[in-house]
Amino acid sequence: MIESLSEYLGSEDVLNSRLRRLTNKSLILNSNALKGDTEGSLLGHPLDVYLLIRRMAIDWKEVKDLLRTKDQRLRDVQMRQIGGHSNHTNELNVTFDSQSMSSSHEIITNKELKDTAFGVISLVSTYDLDIKSLANGFIRSKTSSGAEVTSHQNQYKYALNAFDCYLIGKQTFDNKEYLNAKQWLIEAVDRLDDVTSDEIIADIFNYLSFCELKIGKPSEAQKYKRLSVAIKPDNETNEFISEIKVFNDTNTTSY
Repeated sequence: MIESLSEYLGSEDVLNSRLRRLTNKSLILNSNALKGDTEGSLLGHPLDVYLLIRRMAIDWKEVKDLLRTKDQRLRDVQMRQIGGHSNHTNELNVTFDSQSMSSSHEIITNKELKDTAFGVISLVSTYDLDIKSLANGFIRSKTSSGAEVTSHQNQYKYALNAFDCYLIGKQTFDNKEYLNAKQWLIEAVDRLDDVTSDEIIADIFNYLSFCELKIGKPSEAQKYKRLSVAIKPDNETNEFISEIKVFNDTNTTSY
């Protein structure tokens, strides 16, 4: 029993250390973001809020996983000491149940992340920001006189990865801004790396196929659809086939 408790306490020290690290990192990130307020706005860069929420979403998932691990390890110690069929198992199992945090908070986090992506979309539309420049971490826009202005401040800090561009591209598509959605998704393709899952890559090509179809380029749409289906065969949807048929019928009728 003593050995089991000693092993458990040792593993708890490691997990608690990781939890403290995540907490401190979030506090520092939040503090730095608020210090970035140099021009009277809440945060100093159009991507600040998005990146802050994204970081918190990633860290929150890790926190949930760590808490679930802590809970399971204590359960294991209890089971070894009292036996798997003891009537006292449930009485002793009074630790925090990480499962209870799972569904509702995950939905809230995902919603907040989508909301911040929508905020980036609104900024792009309102201030006519160049999407490629913004994805690379700097701001390129036009003044009322038409002059182009570029800001490279802290460029390295704000460069987006493939998932960021994919998420913002999806939100832009849902907002029916198909040309801008296409630009974001192409930026996602340009940033693909080894950590991007096949599912995300297939979805990027899938959204690109619908973007091309919406802007009237069925051959490009089919090209991207083939790439998507090659990775994820069930992306061959009836919806896409129907839209291609409607597009072809409409254009045939117009001649």
